[in-house]
Amino acid sequence: MSGRVGLKWVMLVTTAAAVPILVAACTIQLRGESDAPSARSSASRATNPLGGELARCRKVTSEQVAELQECRLIWGENRRRFLSSKKTPGVTSADAQPGSPTPSLAQPKHPDRLPQGWPPVATPERE
Repeated sequence: MSGRVGLKWVMLVTTAAAVPILVAACTIQLRGESDAPSARSSASRATNPLGGELARCRKVTSEQVAELQECRLIWGENRRRFLSSKKTPGVTSADAQPGSPTPSLAQPKHPDRLPQGWPPVATPERE
């Protein structure tokens, strides 16, 4: 019986020591990222010219009417850049499905890859 009690005490002491160490490690990791400016953020500012203005606009309040109007324009430009369609190589307007806002990127299967013994699948004709 004393062997089990001793084992329980060892597990309790180990857990009690491990929890604060784990909390301290997480705190140090989180604090380290927010205190020092990272090279990644400066690199992203170099590729994104709106990055500085977007950072400034995060601090604008509703009482700052002129700045808010300017930030709305900046946010709109950022949205336009983010949502703009980028043409992928090999995709033409003929690949677009009728009534679909995005082009179909799926290529038809090679006949050798189709299952044998099944009736052929009807494919829509392209206009």
